[in-house]
Amino acid sequence: MYLQRVSSQCSIPAFEGLLDEPYNACVMKLLYWTAEWHGFAKLRMHTNTTIAHLEMLTREFGQLMRHFHDSTCSEFKTMELLCEVTACKQQHERI
Repeated sequence: MYLQRVSSQCSIPAFEGLLDEPYNACVMKLLYWTAEWHGFAKLRMHTNTTIAHLEMLTREFGQLMRHFHDSTCSEFKTMELLCEVTACKQQHERI
């Protein structure tokens, strides 16, 4: 699980303490589970045990994402930057 350790070592410290509690704890847990899920999903060979663990991680990860969306995202007022709006508009015009 080298990839998992590298991902956790890089992203978790970068985001740690960025938000106040309880939001920080939610983001840290989400980043850790993202790294673990990614590590298992990227395995080239699976056993019945790793598949079962990946299925469990996927369910738990989905629940964490819903919790993050419902409890954390809703607490912050966000807006798209002008460059994002422009890029989206240009993309739709190409279609």
